[in-house]
Amino acid sequence: MRVVLLHEDVARRSEIRSLLGAERWVDRCWAAADGEDVLRILREVTADVALLHAVGSPASLCEQIRGASPRTRIVVVGGSPGAARVAGAAGVVPAGADDEELLRAVYLVGRGMSVYPRGGYATRLLSPRERAVLDLLASGRTNREIALELSLSPYTVKDYVSSVYRKLGARNRAEAVRRAAGLELD
Repeated sequence: MRVVLLHEDVARRSEIRSLLGAERWVDRCWAAADGEDVLRILREVTADVALLHAVGSPASLCEQIRGASPRTRIVVVGGSPGAARVAGAAGVVPAGADDEELLRAVYLVGRGMSVYPRGGYATRLLSPRERAVLDLLASGRTNREIALELSLSPYTVKDYVSSVYRKLGARNRAEAVRRAAGLELD
């Protein structure tokens, strides 16, 4: 399998490239710092999968990739499942996915399958306690009300809320709830 990897962070890009390179099913892996690099690479070589770490809205880049290299299947990391699907991505992996989940998505998409989170991001990313906090956030409860309901200190709840935001790539409560439900569209 031949893979093009896009990640703006040099260290993480190198890390993921090494992970992919260590897999016997990966024949070749090219790394790109931005969308222009991805398109330049795809004009020169044929890749089976483009693994795109979402920066802003990946929808436009997905469409450009499909135009430049129709055979290349796309996996978006951290994008919204709805927008990625509409843009033609074959898979979406949550922003906080571990390395095993990234590799699995690339492998499955490269083999012609689609990979989308079932039941939203929360079912795969969050601990049971984080899910409970998210459910209460979704119902409109304040941190203090969540603390009372779950018998936690408000500081612990604040830590859980921060963890939920980080894992879902959300900036606020409404965005976290939308992402968890897989409803966020770009």
